[in-house]
Amino acid sequence: MLRDELNIKYLSESRILRYLRNESSEEERFIVEKLRSNDINWENYALVKEMYEKGEFKESDKSAEKYKNNYKKFLEFVNKYHKPDPDFLVEAHKLNDITEPKAGQIWLTKAIPKLAYYEFDPVAFPKYVYILTNPQPYQPLDNQDEVKVYKEYFTMLVLPISIDTEYATHEDYIIESGNNILTVEFMIETWLETNMLVCNLEKCIGGLSPNQIDELLNVYFAANSMDYDKNIYNKAKKGKFHDKDYGDIYEFRRIEEDNIQYLYEPVEKLDAFFFVEGWYDELLNQPVSEKLNEPVYAQAAGDENVIPPSQQRVYAELILLADKKFELKLVVLDKGQLYIRLKSNIEKLKVSNNSIVIKDKITNEVLQKIDNIDLLKAIQYLHINKFLRDRLVEFSFFVDDRLYFLKNIDLRNVNRQGENKNGNSK
Repeated sequence: MLRDELNIKYLSESRILRYLRNESSEEERFIVEKLRSNDINWENYALVKEMYEKGEFKESDKSAEKYKNNYKKFLEFVNKYHKPDPDFLVEAHKLNDITEPKAGQIWLTKAIPKLAYYEFDPVAFPKYVYILTNPQPYQPLDNQDEVKVYKEYFTMLVLPISIDTEYATHEDYIIESGNNILTVEFMIETWLETNMLVCNLEKCIGGLSPNQIDELLNVYFAANSMDYDKNIYNKAKKGKFHDKDYGDIYEFRRIEEDNIQYLYEPVEKLDAFFFVEGWYDELLNQPVSEKLNEPVYAQAAGDENVIPPSQQRVYAELILLADKKFELKLVVLDKGQLYIRLKSNIEKLKVSNNSIVIKDKITNEVLQKIDNIDLLKAIQYLHINKFLRDRLVEFSFFVDDRLYFLKNIDLRNVNRQGENKNGNSK
């Protein structure tokens, strides 16, 4: 029963009773109707409905009154917002003025995440999250950048918040009771990060002070096996050390992992929405997919086998970026060499430290970094000396050490997806 009661899609008896008595709001009715057929709810829903129809739940029943009072307390808790620490407010003087989510803030998430053209399970209980990174445009794995226009579909990394601090471990950062955010003691689960969409945030309820942020980040770094400041880490209030794969704490953490999926589900749906069916087929029809990651002659810049691009013709190309200032193309020349073709439309540029970074998105390995790019050159070919086949590749373009452009290209199993059972191309 512990697993059911902590599951974010679990329907309590009180919620089911309000639905059967026609006391539910429109939103709550939607939740019950969507969740009652779930495995964790269908048996309990049928039992409560049977008991209700037999008259075993009466208005004067103490248990029903208890459920009603518990629900009232729950609503009061959810709807009670407090001012954050003074250090948190810089420009806004009221929480209602905060509409742009930023790192360091704590938000209430929506109870029913929605995304156009897709429908998925709602949740019965909304969750609070701490924003770990500023929202960034979502990067679909195709040649479109439409998502940059819609800030509500930006993604960010968040850490979930729980008030069940009795299950806190050394990887949970605890804020003591009496705080100006939730008033009650709560913990930020630094071991359980996830991506979510901006449109699934409901309301900002506060933020951490600079000292609290330092402590939280060092607990987060430690929990994720990164370098951290031990002095700051030791000052931070945490739960008890736990590394066992059994017991109540282990069970609680597994439940939290299940619960947090409702925040990531819309990100997956967004990916499906922007991923054009047949995109691989389109890519396969371009010769670039066959030669894209086979620089057969040269493995390093300056190799004597490198034939200057001016002496070759473009065998295939794939556009990475095209705007008023720059055009970046991934090109394969007819000798099989791989380049980034950079075209600049800038007359004056008072910046330096321009670079392109190519990473393996899965392993986070930097495959190549091309530094000292002269953006005043009209057209230049930047040689790629690494194999990219069977990788999810991230291309990032920095102008004056600031990220100007980032795109992911999925080149995993391209050839295999383009073959039929007989091994012939489609």
